[in-house]
Amino acid sequence: MSNLERKLEEIELKIMRLVEQNVHYQTICEDMLKSNRALENENETLKKALKGKAELIGNLQHNSQQLKFAYQEESEEIKKRIDQYIQDIDTSIEWLKKL
Repeated sequence: MSNLERKLEEIELKIMRLVEQNVHYQTICEDMLKSNRALENENETLKKALKGKAELIGNLQHNSQQLKFAYQEESEEIKKRIDQYIQDIDTSIEWLKKL
């Protein structure tokens, strides 16, 4: 074999290795792209779930605030009624003292 043929074979071997590496890198890139797409889909799903949870928390906070206001109003009403009962009792006691 001549020196030129040997060099040609070496070049062909290098080209074959490069082609094999290229195929391997393409496979890796395709796998990474699939993984990236799957992660993006999962991320989108999680974002939607998080948005739903945030809305639920907002609703719960609003409901909690409404319950707090209702409790305060009811508590004030009960205090007024108790004060009225006490006043009625005091009035009755005063009336009985006059008898």
